[in-house]
Amino acid sequence: MVASQPVVSIITAFYNTGEIFLETLYSILHQTYSNFEWLIINDCSTNSISLQLLNDAAQSDPRIRVINNTANIGLALTRNHGVQHAKGNYLFFIDSDDMVEFSYLEKCLLCLELNPHFSFVSSHTIGFDAKEYVWAHGYLQPERFLADNYAVNCYVCRRSVFDQIQYENIKGGMEDWDFWLHAASIGLWGYTIPEFLYWYRERNNRSIDWPDIFDAGKRQAFIGRLHEKYAKKLASLSFNTSLSKERHQITNIQQANLSGSGGEHILFLLNYQPEDNQQLITCDYLRFFQSQGASITILIHHLESDHYDGDFSGITDDVFIADHLCAVQNRQSIWQYLITSRNIQRVIAINLPADPEDLPLIKSAFPHLQADLILLSLPKQFSVDNLIQRYHLDTAYIDHIGAGAQEIRFILETNAALYGKVYFMPPVSQQPVQPFSLRQVQQQKNEWGINSGTFTISFTGRIGNEHFKWLRALISKLKTNEHNHCLFILRVWERELKLLRESITPHELSGNLRLLPVNPQQPELQEALAIADCYLDISALNGLNDALREALRLGIPVLSIGNEGIKDLIDPQTGSRFRLHYKDPEKQAADLIATITELAKNTTKMNRLRNSCLQKATAVLAPTHPSAVQFYRLEKNVPA
Repeated sequence: MVASQPVVSIITAFYNTGEIFLETLYSILHQTYSNFEWLIINDCSTNSISLQLLNDAAQSDPRIRVINNTANIGLALTRNHGVQHAKGNYLFFIDSDDMVEFSYLEKCLLCLELNPHFSFVSSHTIGFDAKEYVWAHGYLQPERFLADNYAVNCYVCRRSVFDQIQYENIKGGMEDWDFWLHAASIGLWGYTIPEFLYWYRERNNRSIDWPDIFDAGKRQAFIGRLHEKYAKKLASLSFNTSLSKERHQITNIQQANLSGSGGEHILFLLNYQPEDNQQLITCDYLRFFQSQGASITILIHHLESDHYDGDFSGITDDVFIADHLCAVQNRQSIWQYLITSRNIQRVIAINLPADPEDLPLIKSAFPHLQADLILLSLPKQFSVDNLIQRYHLDTAYIDHIGAGAQEIRFILETNAALYGKVYFMPPVSQQPVQPFSLRQVQQQKNEWGINSGTFTISFTGRIGNEHFKWLRALISKLKTNEHNHCLFILRVWERELKLLRESITPHELSGNLRLLPVNPQQPELQEALAIADCYLDISALNGLNDALREALRLGIPVLSIGNEGIKDLIDPQTGSRFRLHYKDPEKQAADLIATITELAKNTTKMNRLRNSCLQKATAVLAPTHPSAVQFYRLEKNVPA
């Protein structure tokens, strides 16, 4: 049933598009925001298949209206014709052969409602079909558009834009370019969501359809006309391209159009920091909840870096990155919207939220919700008492706390206020335990140009600052010939790598220590572990990370320094744990080298450690571990 007053009018110019229109149709009808009308303006198509497709589309959904032009008038005027029939307060333009991700319209609307100074919103683009590429540009500063067109022809705008301007009847593919500059000349501008949500179909006949774009002379003449029309006006204007820091409410809330299991709907809050090296565990937690029947929505409140690359696309498409849509002042509006539009029943934050007030605010606004917290690790700079006070861990705002390791649970329960509130939530893995193969490790070493008899120690991730002093001592010791039997390969995030290189000159480095930049991709982690005899844990957090879990799963002993959150996982049977000697870095380095030297010489002990790692992984990482199932089934605490 179509709404009497749709919020959005989708406008599509159509001319003999043929069967590829079915892909556009599918992407529109599966939009998560569904309060729209779709006006398909037929510009006198002559192809019988195209005409039948239009008729079928109109019959299939009451939101679709086909409007027939009385003459073939071209793309620009056809779009204007669609606007004349539109009922919505927002207009969404998409061509009849392109596609958008299912969340495209919803995200554009959220962005417009939380940023009233933007007149239109689009996204980054993926080119496909005859030519494949990515286009990570959009509404830059308007004056740059005097030289080239950086925006795409798929966007959502306010209806009020077309109360002031419309498309000019420019042919040859230049109508969009002129439109953006015309809008800018009267103070209207937009924003590009930095996500690849729009799929632009490249056709082999583009140069025929749009000759003015590809003819250098005509293009330069057109740029000259743009300067004549708009350059002076733009020079006198300034544009705010930042997200609004004023508080705004989202008014157009309706039930989201989602396909899912129909079970409990959980909103996961992620403080996404790839440097913490916990993406694999996080994804496996999400898959576990999904396997128990839950529908999943993800809200990444704060994106610490630019390394999000659709990591959760195989789990759920319902992923929102608040920083891409609004300033921090409006994050609350985003989670309020998601909870309401998706009938969320449970909120789970994985690791400490970006804002300590997130869960208290959510529970205050929606007291019926169950609010839980899963902690894979703990920051080293805070005591348990500080964490409890700062994040309200002992209050009714948080129903349950899941600890990724038993030791994390014991650390939290040293404060009596949390006793009985903390549960073990094991770092379940969807991948089976993989028996260690010395032959495969030696083969990988050979591919790296490493002698198969060299004892290799790997690390990948973010090094804690507390490790820098003893690492300098280690480097000094490694320069002596007596330690040629071992090789350290440290893959480090750019920030720590820069600090290390600033404190260690190139001539100080020995040949048996390699410093490499890390990329946030799973294959690189697997590559680092594939050549490892031991894994070195010198991370910045107390607790679990992907590399630790994967090392156990692959039967690789762990040498852990200063990590107090994994005592139940790393013990004398699975590796060695070292206390951090802040005052004696030389001793720290000497103890580590002594342990490595012993292991390199003792094949029997290494085999025993490898077998123990696999046994530990089998016991703890099972994808349906009883403790994980118990945590999933926990119900909301009801005050006495």
